[in-house]
Amino acid sequence: MILFIAIIPIAIYAQTFDELMSSAQNEMDLWNPDKAIEFLNKAEALNSGNARLYFLRGMAKSNTLDKGKAIVDFDRAIELNPGDTTSYYERARLRAYTHDYQGAVEDYTKFLEFVPGDIQVIVQRAESLYQIKDYEGAIADYSEAIEMKPEDYDISELYYFRAFVYSDMKDYDAAISDFTIVMGLNPESNRALGRRANVKIEAGDYEGALEDCELMLADNDMDLQAIFIRGMVQYNLKNYEEAITDFDSVVEMYPLWEGFFYRGKAKLAKKKYKEALADFDKTIELKPENSDAYRERATVKKKLKDKKGAENDLAKAEELIAAKAMK
Repeated sequence: MILFIAIIPIAIYAQTFDELMSSAQNEMDLWNPDKAIEFLNKAEALNSGNARLYFLRGMAKSNTLDKGKAIVDFDRAIELNPGDTTSYYERARLRAYTHDYQGAVEDYTKFLEFVPGDIQVIVQRAESLYQIKDYEGAIADYSEAIEMKPEDYDISELYYFRAFVYSDMKDYDAAISDFTIVMGLNPESNRALGRRANVKIEAGDYEGALEDCELMLADNDMDLQAIFIRGMVQYNLKNYEEAITDFDSVVEMYPLWEGFFYRGKAKLAKKKYKEALADFDKTIELKPENSDAYRERATVKKKLKDKKGAENDLAKAEELIAAKAMK
């Protein structure tokens, strides 16, 4: 008997554009961005004029290492749909992440044209404005957010960051006022108390800074921040032995480069050159890009009659300063 085997052709099923988009969304929901991108690439071959496609692929790429290409997709989404607020927002976040703060400001501003009064976006724009040193703009945004009296936003954080901007503007009175408000809203905020003490140092109010340190140490006599700031105050008051004692405590608790650096400066002032040299060596070991440490070490080496070593350190300091200026 001869058997006839019927060969039945197998149809290869091709997903439609809508099905590919749905599959991509499912993969996004499952946190599988790479799989989502595969589906979206196939969908693009069927329809390259769909703004939603580029938004989704931008979102997927933003969750991978391909953040630069994510921005390109958001560019395309906005080109196809200029009123797409979510694409402006996501592109702004990515621009800030990649340090394109000016671009981020522009996108946050565009978003706010469509959705005025969004406190989260106002605050995020303030952060980017601060990064490009538009301090007046950052203050205006933080102030607007504060005036909104948001119930679902920690208003003490808004005062804190506005104070931070004021301190960079050297408007010390305004900064101290805002840090004081933060402490009133959040009495346990040693962070604000520490920042207020730092501002008082910058303003030359060393007694006020010491008072703030004592307030911090009253709650915790091993408060690293308070001991460090107190050491800074003592250094500025030229109480070098007291400063050295505080910096000793700092480096014993935690080997901060700042502790070694300022202890080295205090020891240099006390003409303890070999001890100062050891501290600047340690500072450079912990923070090799610190040009100030090389300058201070050069000073010590001059005192120790190491002329060549001093010249080398000064040359290294200039090299680091030049490299930083190029960034």
